[in-house]
Amino acid sequence: MMENIYIDTNVFLVFLKKEEDFDSAKKTLKNIALGKNKGFISPFTLHELLWVLEKERISCEKAISALDFAIHHPNLSFLTPSTNTFYSALDIKRKKGLKIADSLHVAIMLENNIKKIASFDMDFDRIKGIDRVSGV
Repeated sequence: MMENIYIDTNVFLVFLKKEEDFDSAKKTLKNIALGKNKGFISPFTLHELLWVLEKERISCEKAISALDFAIHHPNLSFLTPSTNTFYSALDIKRKKGLKIADSLHVAIMLENNIKKIASFDMDFDRIKGIDRVSGV
């Protein structure tokens, strides 16, 4: 059964940098590419991805490749935040103690009724109603 899964930035980074959990990140992205799951990202995902790649001096070619996959893949949808997304994120940050970037991801997930996030960040485990998964 196809599931809707929000993809945290760290899945892309682990895959691109071939870090620990590479196999899990690869499986997640492969299952989206094959249409086994429907992936979702937001401008927050792309901003974080490009910022980290630039900060760590990863080649522009890798950044462009990641961006092309994220923006153009038919099984990966781009969620657009509303003004309310930012207010919700600040509320989540205040109540759950998440970093603002993670709070923005959770806010846009909740607005779009997405219950699963592919991530290696255990901070998402603090959010009731959000199921953190990896290698799906």
